[in-house]
Amino acid sequence: MKSPQTDQAYRAARDTVTLAARQTGADALGQDAYWTLGSLRQLLTSLDVALGSFGEGLVDGACAGELTNVEGPFAGDPVESALTAHHWLDQARTSLAEARRATDNAHIAIAGIARP
Repeated sequence: MKSPQTDQAYRAARDTVTLAARQTGADALGQDAYWTLGSLRQLLTSLDVALGSFGEGLVDGACAGELTNVEGPFAGDPVESALTAHHWLDQARTSLAEARRATDNAHIAIAGIARP
């Protein structure tokens, strides 16, 4: 379950991504490059949590009979559909782990960087 702190961190990271996507070059750094990169890293962490929770929720809902699947490759089998989606969401989370590691290294590399 997400905490208020996780929600707040997610919103801050989302706002950072939105701002960065609208700007280019040095303007994309924002006022504090270290904080901006930290927010982007937090977004990766929040996305990991959200993907995990979503996948677990799908499986729980399907197993409890709360979901149905009326079309697509798993028509009539919501449990298999949910388990397959959960598998692919776990694959996405594995990819995020590498992105977080790389972002952590970049964050370390710019420690102390500032605008004059």
